[in-house]
Amino acid sequence: MPLKLTGSSGSGKTTLAFALADRLGGAVVQDFGEVGVPDPPVPAHWGNRP
Repeated sequence: MPLKLTGSSGSGKTTLAFALADRLGGAVVQDFGEVGVPDPPVPAHWGNRP
């Protein structure tokens, strides 16, 4: 059963997702918050791109 968590930046979505995964036993968390983020060092202008 897919479950989607949404909310504001910094509201605890990822923390909640991993807590739920622990409770559900064997659930997979796919965190898309880091998709497309370059490896460090992150260029200063990168965050300004849409």
